[in-house]
Amino acid sequence: MDFLGHRIRVLGNGSYGKVHLVKIISGGLLFGHLIAEKTSEETLIVEKEILDQFHGSPHIIQCYGCSSSIDYEAIVFSLFLELASGGSLLELMEDYGGQIPEEHVKCYVEMVLKGLVEIHSRGYVHCDLKPENILVFHRGDCSDLPILKIADFGLAQVRGVKNMRKWDYGFCGTPTYISPESIVGQIWGALDVWSLGCIVIEMITGRPAWGNYQGPEDMRDKLLRGQKPDIPENMSAWGKDFLKRCFGTGPNERWTARMLLEHPFLQPESETILLPHEMSFTNSADNEEKSSTLGTTKFSDSICPESTSGNSVPTRKVQGDREEKATLMMESILEEELSNEYDDELAEDIMFEALLRSRKMKIRPRHRMLLVYC
Repeated sequence: MDFLGHRIRVLGNGSYGKVHLVKIISGGLLFGHLIAEKTSEETLIVEKEILDQFHGSPHIIQCYGCSSSIDYEAIVFSLFLELASGGSLLELMEDYGGQIPEEHVKCYVEMVLKGLVEIHSRGYVHCDLKPENILVFHRGDCSDLPILKIADFGLAQVRGVKNMRKWDYGFCGTPTYISPESIVGQIWGALDVWSLGCIVIEMITGRPAWGNYQGPEDMRDKLLRGQKPDIPENMSAWGKDFLKRCFGTGPNERWTARMLLEHPFLQPESETILLPHEMSFTNSADNEEKSSTLGTTKFSDSICPESTSGNSVPTRKVQGDREEKATLMMESILEEELSNEYDDELAEDIMFEALLRSRKMKIRPRHRMLLVYC
């Protein structure tokens, strides 16, 4: 495609350049045009290489090409991106008047999670997930909710690396969305999950998750002291539980994006069969260092750690035969699959898939996570 065209106006800023609305002379097509000066060309090339792996992905911004040119006596490198007709998630929140109804939040969160699953499955971590980097695409039918797509991979990293070279303030991402491990440059998918939790709070309340933010150093101190964003009181019980899964202190204490897609918060109410205090699925704290081998997996006897409602709720016992079958299946899969030197995060997804397959007998597919390991 010939990308010769002219700029109409500035749409916003990416991590390493400005984004213009561009009309292509041949055909009159409109694109988002991300431009970076020569000093940031390498970063933009890497961003294109990442985006090229997600052609056709419904919840990741599409890149249609690139070019180099001389602009006002400076060499610039450009990406031609899918044009987001609805702006960013930040603007969408403004259209709602600041606060988005929880039922709509569920739909939007599911879209973002599907994008994160694709990103993490290819070994990348976005590292700067925030409302400004989630773009809005209106559907043809105005009665439908718009589609959300993850954009701006300027800070994206390969999962498992430790590289703080290009981050401001010595940590990865935007201060009010960073996770505790970001401070020391640990790059795991759990980093994006923490950021998503902050975004959910912002959609529900209309305010940033850290409302009393006083600068990068203050943010660093809060995270080092183990502080977490306050979970909104006006959320449903499942919504609060969902956020708790996003805000585990260590990376292994958080659910992966794939796990969160199965959380009852995102399921139709008619399919919800348990209350949050009846179910738990957490990663082993012993693996917090992301060691190269998995610890022993152990299943709990019940799915009722404690009640948050104050009412007594009978515990639901995991049947011994199902537990034994699931354990044997997981051991078999782990022995076979993990010999390929998968890292722990991918191993957790493999374990989760084993749980899903082992619970097909009487539990609906969306709720097979009820078997617990700790």
